[in-house]
Amino acid sequence: MMRQDFVGEDLRDQIFSGADLNGVNFSNANLSNVNLAGANLSHANLSHVNLSNANLVNAILIEATLDGVDLCNADMSGANLSLACFSNQADLCGVKFLSANLTEAQLSDANLVGADFDRAILTGVTIENSNLDDAKLAHANLHRAKFTNVKMRGADLFGAD
Repeated sequence: MMRQDFVGEDLRDQIFSGADLNGVNFSNANLSNVNLAGANLSHANLSHVNLSNANLVNAILIEATLDGVDLCNADMSGANLSLACFSNQADLCGVKFLSANLTEAQLSDANLVGADFDRAILTGVTIENSNLDDAKLAHANLHRAKFTNVKMRGADLFGAD
């Protein structure tokens, strides 16, 4: 059985691909360069976690808490982030959200500079007080998306719906 508490632990460069980490508490942990491809992180607490350069391709993060997370240059392509909550200055610069599902996700006070949402599902997403400068939202599904007090200088919205 997988441990449920990794608070503050240094787990950089570890491999958790395909692991069931539903509800696990990783707050304040170092998960930089980890492989979490296909892992189930639904309901996980990832507050103030360093996930920079992590592989989260096809990971499941439904209703995950990502307050103050550092995901710079992580790959979240195909990930399911439905109802996930990013706040408290979450750093998502350069994150690849290619074809990711962010339905009803909340992004508040987030740094999304250069993030790539190509073909992502952003239905009902709320993005507020955030920076999307140079972000790519090409062909993204933006139905019912709410953008409040958002910087979008140089953002690419080509083909967004």
